[in-house]
Parts: sequence; structure tokens; C-alpha cells
Amino acid sequence: MDFRPPIQQKRRQQTLLLVFVSVLIITGAVLWMGLGQDDSDNPYAEGDDLFFPPRAIALPPNVFELPIFKELESLPNPILLPEEVGRENPFLP
Repeated sequence: MDFRPPIQQKRRQQTLLLVFVSVLIITGAVLWMGLGQDDSDNPYAEGDDLFFPPRAIALPPNVFELPIFKELESLPNPILLPEEVGRENPFLP
């Protein structure tokens, strides 16, 4: 129960009503601006080519004969992952 004087209760209700109406107006404006637009001229609209149209990639046949690729070395040892430690389900008794 609220034991404030009636004047304070009325001011609180007016403030809450003002905040609520403001939130409704802002939400309506955002929805209107976001959902009301026509995406036919938007290049980023969802579709088959989301960001860029697909292009064919063609490498020259002798690209790996360049000196920079010949200087590459393979790793001496493969990276070993640590073995699993503990039980499969630690919550079982």
C-alpha cells in the first residue's frame, strides 16, 4: 500500500504516464522507420547475394612457382592435443 499524500501519488502517475507514452512514441517511430522502408533499392537486403555478388576466382597455373611460396617450410612436428582428463560425466556418483 502506498502511504504518500494524494498529490505525490498523482504526480507519480503523471510521470509514469508520460514515460509510457514517450516509450510508445519512440517505439512506433523506430518501427515506422525500420519496417516502412522499401528494400528494393537496398544492396544489403537479404537475398541470394547478401553483401557482394559472387565472382569466379581464377588463379594463374604457375602461381605456386613464385619464390615466396618456395621459401615456405612445413611444420617440423604435428601439434598434439592434450588427452582428455577426468570422467565423461562428473556429476554421476
